[in-house]
Amino acid sequence: MTYALLALAVVIIPVATDTLLHTQVLRSSATWVTFFIILVITFIVDSFLTTVPIVTYDATKLLGIHLGSIPIEDFSYTFAAVFLPRSIIAFYERR
Repeated sequence: MTYALLALAVVIIPVATDTLLHTQVLRSSATWVTFFIILVITFIVDSFLTTVPIVTYDATKLLGIHLGSIPIEDFSYTFAAVFLPRSIIAFYERR
C-alpha cells in the first residue's frame, strides 16, 4: 500500500462521517481556522522530524510532492485529526 492511498482513506473517513452524520463541520469556518492553525504546528514539527531525520519514508511509496522535507501525504492526518473528532462531537452535541 502506498502512503497516498492511506492518506486518501484518512481524508475520506472524516468527510464521509460529516456527510453521514449531517454535522456540516466541513462548512464551519471555525473548524477550518482550527485546521490551519494545527496545520502550521504540524508543518513546524514535521519539518524537524523529517529533516533530522527522526522519521523517514520509503520514497517509492510517496507521490513525490513535498512541502519542504514533508511528504504531502502527511497533512492528511492533520485533516483527519481535526475534522473527524469535531464531526463526532457535533453529532452528539446535537442529540
